Amino acid sequence: MVEGLRRIHETIEFGLLSCGDRIGHGLALGLAPGVWASQSRVVMQPAEERLDDLLWELALYQRGALPADRGRVEFVRAEAARLSRAIYGPSVITIEEQINARRLRHDPIVLERFGYPFVNGDSPTLPLLRHVWLYLVDAGVFERGQRPVEVMTHEHEMQVLEAMQSWLRAEFARLEITIESNPSSNLLIGTLPSVEDHPVFRLQHLRGLRSEGVPSNQVSVNVDNPLTFSSRLSDEFSHLYYALLRKGVSAADALVWLNEARENGWRSRFTLPASAECKILKLLLPDG
Repeated sequence: MVEGLRRIHETIEFGLLSCGDRIGHGLALGLAPGVWASQSRVVMQPAEERLDDLLWELALYQRGALPADRGRVEFVRAEAARLSRAIYGPSVITIEEQINARRLRHDPIVLERFGYPFVNGDSPTLPLLRHVWLYLVDAGVFERGQRPVEVMTHEHEMQVLEAMQSWLRAEFARLEITIESNPSSNLLIGTLPSVEDHPVFRLQHLRGLRSEGVPSNQVSVNVDNPLTFSSRLSDEFSHLYYALLRKGVSAADALVWLNEARENGWRSRFTLPASAECKILKLLLPDG
């Protein structure tokens, strides 16, 4: 789940999404960490993905996005160093440089310099750039990075996961980024127990049930693939409506919630600039 949150954040961290945009398949933002952990006590993950999760976590500590517990920070640094040696060999760069190297892998200027995706030429002499170059071209690094490692969802891992999710949800709410939902697809592919357990209900709060300190996000209702899932938009709205009724929500409140989701989808549609007010404010207040 940390990997899912990291990949969602990378869309705004590296400039793919901005104020007023929308994102598909971002439901890790709404999954209840405790429920997920109860079903995933041990997770197998490629070593390079686990390393990126740890480097991302350390970067969040650096920017003050997460509360830093000394024991947790030292554990993450030690685990990142261990995985770095296993993937890149004993002469790896420092953890701080690796945090920067992760950013450089997403930098268009650096990738253009390497000729990516057709990387040719000699390895760079600067250790930081050589580290990025090895990630892109070295077959041994790739092979070792794909080896599975165990990740235990123990207590301190869960605490960090909850803090990451709360912070990232707040970022998406601040930027007014709409999160798409595809009820039929999510139920069949995302292994949800039922539509009633759909993460979308945690993301966009129901009227009268707004949790203090937890932001309400903008969600939309969509059809993933009408032919594959034999569905249409009216079906998807119906699935969520009756799920809300089964959860004990009144018909009036269910319709209010669905109408809010409908308006979110309309405002963030791809045919027109999304959330025009948000984009104007961003131009007027670039540091806001």
